[in-house]
Parts: sequence; C-alpha cells; structure tokens
Amino acid sequence: MGLIKCTDERLWQLVRKGKPEALSLIFKSKYEMLYNFAFSLCHNEELAKDSIQDMFIYLWEKRSQFSEVISVRAYLLASLRRLIIKSIKKKKTEEDKNRGIINELPKEAFSPLDMIIIRECNEQTELRLKKALEAIPDRIREALYLKTYNNLSYKEISVVMNISSQVARNYVSEAFHRLRKLF
Repeated sequence: MGLIKCTDERLWQLVRKGKPEALSLIFKSKYEMLYNFAFSLCHNEELAKDSIQDMFIYLWEKRSQFSEVISVRAYLLASLRRLIIKSIKKKKTEEDKNRGIINELPKEAFSPLDMIIIRECNEQTELRLKKALEAIPDRIREALYLKTYNNLSYKEISVVMNISSQVARNYVSEAFHRLRKLF
C-alpha cells in the first residue's frame, strides 16, 4: 500500500517509526492549512513559515517520544499555536521588558474569516464587522476561527486551545451571540 493513501493517523505511526516519507506527506498535505492558521495568529509571513518548519524539525527529532494522537490535524495546530504564541511573547518581552508577559493575540487574528463574510457586504458593513470582531475576546475569537475557517470539531478545538470540549462549544456559541449583538 502506498503512503499517499494512508490516513493521517497511520502516517503519524510511520513517522514515529522513523519514516521520513510519512513526515513529508503530512507536511505537504497540511502546509497550506498550517500556514493560514499561523499567519492569522501572527500576521507575519516569515514567522509563520519559520514556525511551521521549526515544528516539523522538532517533530522529526522527537518522533520516538510521541504517543498516538486522536487527531493529527488538531495536534499540529495546537503545537503550531504554542510555538507562535511563545515567539510573540518573546518578541513583545524583548521590545518592552517593563510590560511583562503578553497574553493577547493580535486583534485582527481572523481576517480570513472577515473576508468570507465581507465579500457580500459593502465598505460600511466591512468596517462594522471588523469592529465587532475586535470587540470579541481573543480566546473566543480564536475558537470561532478554528470552527469556521478550519472546520475543526469541538473536540479538536479543545485539543488546540487546551480547554474542554464544552468550553470550546461555549466559546463558539458566545462568539456568534456577540457578533449578532454587535453587528
């Protein structure tokens, strides 16, 4: 059986056994999704690309230490998210040591989602929607992005964000509720 027809979970098993072709297939099949997610978090093309590469290097180097995963996609998104947040915090700390650790993501982390909705709207509606998204707390906005843009299940969102499935469901519901109220 060729590796191309393998599921993500089977490819993950093969990576753990030291098959570089399996890691290459995961990289190729998930790169666009990972890049879009990374860019939505940091709005920096270099950081997004570097973080993806760093994550895959780390995965290869530590492959024998990893256990089975429920969802390879959710695992990759969670790992990438941690790397980017760590990089953002490090950069913010270096820029202004007096401010301490920053726990916020960029306010416009969901411009791809904005663009899906805004295509059918005029310029005034676009401005109102952006203001509404900025008014939503970062964690809630992130859950909305993962659900609507990456089409993750609540269980996968819970893995990516390190929260329970019920909290993920609540975040997405709250995001839609707030958007309706603000918009």
